Amino acid sequence: MIKKLKNSLLFRTILVLLCFVCGGFMFYGGFKVLRYLDNYYPGTVSYDETYDYESLFLKYVERTSVYVKYREAGYQSDPGSIYSTSDLSSILNGSAQGNLKPNGSVYETTQEDFEYYNRLLNKECENFFYYVKNTVTGATYYSPQFVNLLHLENASDSEKNNAIEEYLSGISSFRSYFHLNTRNARYITNVNKSGFSDVMTIDNIDWIINFLTGTVSMAEASHIGLTVDIGSDNDNDYVLYAFYNQDYSSKGAEFTTIRNKFNALRNAYDSSKLYTPFCLLICMLCLLFLTITIGHTNGKEGITLNGFDHIYTEIFLFVFAAAAFLVLVGISFLFNTFYFTETILLMLLYSIYFLMGIIFYISLVRRIKAHIFWKESLTCRLFLHIRTRSKQSSFAIKKTLNGFFSNTHASARVLIVLSIFALVQAAAYLLLHDYPVLYVIVVATNYLSLAFYFFKVFADFNRITIETKKIAGGNYSADIDTVDMHEPTKSLADDINNISKGLSAAVEEKLKSERLKTELITNVSHDIKTPLTSIINYVDLLQKENLNGDTAKGYLKILTEKSWRLKTLIEDLVEASKASSGTISLQLQKLNIIELTKQALGEFEDRFVSNDLDPIFYSEFENLSILADGRSTYRIIENIFSNVYKYALHGTRVYMDVTKEGGFACILVKNISAGKLNITGDELMERFVRGDLSRNTEGSGLGLSIAKSLATLQNGSFDIILDGDLFKAVVKLPLYQTVS
Repeated sequence: MIKKLKNSLLFRTILVLLCFVCGGFMFYGGFKVLRYLDNYYPGTVSYDETYDYESLFLKYVERTSVYVKYREAGYQSDPGSIYSTSDLSSILNGSAQGNLKPNGSVYETTQEDFEYYNRLLNKECENFFYYVKNTVTGATYYSPQFVNLLHLENASDSEKNNAIEEYLSGISSFRSYFHLNTRNARYITNVNKSGFSDVMTIDNIDWIINFLTGTVSMAEASHIGLTVDIGSDNDNDYVLYAFYNQDYSSKGAEFTTIRNKFNALRNAYDSSKLYTPFCLLICMLCLLFLTITIGHTNGKEGITLNGFDHIYTEIFLFVFAAAAFLVLVGISFLFNTFYFTETILLMLLYSIYFLMGIIFYISLVRRIKAHIFWKESLTCRLFLHIRTRSKQSSFAIKKTLNGFFSNTHASARVLIVLSIFALVQAAAYLLLHDYPVLYVIVVATNYLSLAFYFFKVFADFNRITIETKKIAGGNYSADIDTVDMHEPTKSLADDINNISKGLSAAVEEKLKSERLKTELITNVSHDIKTPLTSIINYVDLLQKENLNGDTAKGYLKILTEKSWRLKTLIEDLVEASKASSGTISLQLQKLNIIELTKQALGEFEDRFVSNDLDPIFYSEFENLSILADGRSTYRIIENIFSNVYKYALHGTRVYMDVTKEGGFACILVKNISAGKLNITGDELMERFVRGDLSRNTEGSGLGLSIAKSLATLQNGSFDIILDGDLFKAVVKLPLYQTVS
C-alpha cells in the first residue's frame, strides 16, 4: 500500500492541492499580519493607542486653538458660506462653486478661513469635543454638540457654561482627553499610549500655549494654513479642554476612518493568528509526504528526471529568485491598497508564486535525490575545468622541464648563455650606473647578443622544419645542412638526417621486396601454368576417349573441375599481384557507368536467378560518364556481383544503386549475407580472406582485394560496410570532366 501511494501521481496531486489551499490561507493571513505590524505595534489593542490617532487628536487641538483665535477676533459663522452649503471634499479639490471670490482661493479671505475651521470642528466631527475659556475676559467657546450631550437646549449661556465645566471636572476618567492651563503651562492627557515621542511633546504643547496667548509668529502658524493676523496687545490666558467620545455619534470624519482601519486590520490580525498555525502544520505534513514520493514512477527503478532537472543549478536558482522578486514587487504595490480587486490580484500573484515554488521544490528534491544538485551546476563544471586545466598545466610544466633537462648538453648551453646575460646586466648596473651613456651601450649590446643567439637558434629550427616536412612528404633523400649549425639544433638535425637515411633504406628495401614478391608470383605462376596447361590438354584428350566405367568418368570430371579452378586461381593471383604493385597498364577514357553496370548485371542475371536472388537496379541518371579504364572497371563490378552470387542469402533481394556524390560516381550494392559476418570490412578486402571461414565455397579470396586495388589505381575508392548481416559494397570513381 505504501509503495503504491509512493508511486501514485494522484496522491501527489492531492498533496499539492492541499499545500496550495493551506498555503493560500497562510499567505493571505501573513499578508494581513504584515500590514498590521507595518502600521501598529503587536501589543496595540485599541485604535486610540495608535500614532495616527494621537497625531489626529493633536491636530484637532491645534485647530481648536486656531478657531478660538478667530472667534476672539470677532468672526462669526455665515450660514451662506460655501463651507455650509458644499461638500468639503469638493471644496478641497477646487470644484465647488459659491460665495468665493472670482479667481480666488479659500485662503485669500479670512472669513472663509474661519468657515473652514468651523466646518471641521463643529460640523464634520461630532465625536471631538472642546471647551476653551478665556480666564481674563471670561469668554467661552465650546462644541455645539455639548448641548445635545448634556440636554441643555433651553438653558441660558451661564447655565450651559456651568454644566459643561461640571461635566469636564471628571475628564481624567475619559478614554481620551487633554486639559491645558496656559497661565502655568501645565497640562494633563492620556493621549500618549502609542510609544511615539513626537506627538504630545513639550514643543507641540508650547506651540498651542504661545498661539493662544498671542506670542506665536506668522511663520510658526503657516503649517496649519492660518492667514489671519493673530497678534494681540493684551495678555490672555486660557483653559482648554478636549476629548474624543466615539460613542456619541457615528459622524466622526477622520477619527472614524482611523478607527475603522485599525479595527479591520486588528480583526484580520487576530483571526490569522488562529488558523495560520493549523494551515502551517498541514502544509508541513503534505510537503513531508510529497518529498518522500517525488521522483518515483510506476515501473521504473530509481529517480526519474526530466529535461528541466538538467538546467544548470545556478541558472535554475537565479530564474526562481528573479521570478519570486517580481511577484514580491507586485505584492508590495498592493500592500497599502487592500480592496476587493487588489485581493483578487493578490491571490493571482500567490497562485503564480505557488506554481513557481512547487515546480522549484519538486525539481530541487529530484536533483538532491538523484545526487545531481552539485554535478549539474556551473560551479562544479568550472571547478572540474580548473582542476583539469591545473593538472594539464602542471603536467605541461613538468614535461617542459623534463624535456629541457633531458639533453644536458643543450640545456647547459642555454643556461650558460642566460647566466652570462644576467651577469653582464648586473655588472653593468653596479659599475656603470653613474655613466648613463656607457650603461645604455653595454645593456643594449648585451640584449642584442642574446637576441642574435636566439634568432640563430630559431633560424636553425626553421630550416629543420622545412626539411622535415619534405621527409614527411615522402622525399626520404632530403638532407639538412648542418655545417653552420650550433648546439642544440645541430644534434637535432643530425638525428633527423640519420632517420631520413634509415627511412630511405627501409623504403628501398620494401620496394625491392615487393618487386621480388611480384616477380616471384609472376614467374612461379608462369611456371605453374605450363604444366597446368598440359594437364588440362591431356584431360581434354581423355574426355574424347570413350572410357568405360562410371568411376573413371567421375575421376575425369573432378580432374577437369580442379584443373580449371587452379588455372583461375593462378590468374587471379597474378592479377592481384599486378594490381597491388601498379604494373597494370590502364587506358583511362570516357565510360557510361550506367550501361557498364547494366551489362554486368545482364551477364549475372541467370546466376542470381539460380540462387533465388532478386536484383533491383535504380539510378536517377540515364547517362553518367566517368573517366576510367573499361576492362578494370568491369572487373571491379564483376568481382562484386560474383561475391554477391557466392555469399548472398538465397531468397533475398540485391539492391544496386548508381548515384553521384560530389565529383564521383558511386556504385552501391547491398545484400544480406548467408553466413555470419564476424569480421570487419577491411579484413574482408585483404588477400585470401573469405566470408566463408570454413572455405567450403567457391572462391580464392582475391576478388575484393583486386577490386580495391583497381579502384585505387583509377583515382577512386572501394569500401565495404558491414551492419549485422547487411553487406554493402561502395565503389567511387571520378566523373568525366569536360574541358572547356
